[in-house]
Amino acid sequence: MAGSANQPLDCVLIAEFIRRKKMPTAVDRLTKDSSDEAIDEAVSACIATEVRGGRDQKQAIAMCYSMAREKTGKGLKPKGKRYPTMKG
Repeated sequence: MAGSANQPLDCVLIAEFIRRKKMPTAVDRLTKDSSDEAIDEAVSACIATEVRGGRDQKQAIAMCYSMAREKTGKGLKPKGKRYPTMKG
């Protein structure tokens, strides 16, 4: 059966797509007029949500900042080691 090894991954990707489409993140509510404080809060909430959902912390940080940059048009980047390492 060709492709059966990828089926679990495909299911995970589909579930992630559906979850993203149904549950807007705090970053989704950002606009070009969002304050720096609102952006920081949204990015922090996004990172926390993604890490709780099982995403690697560094990947969550990169993804959430990337989404915030797209929404706001601002050149955002992480501010040092604000997020402690989370161990399972």
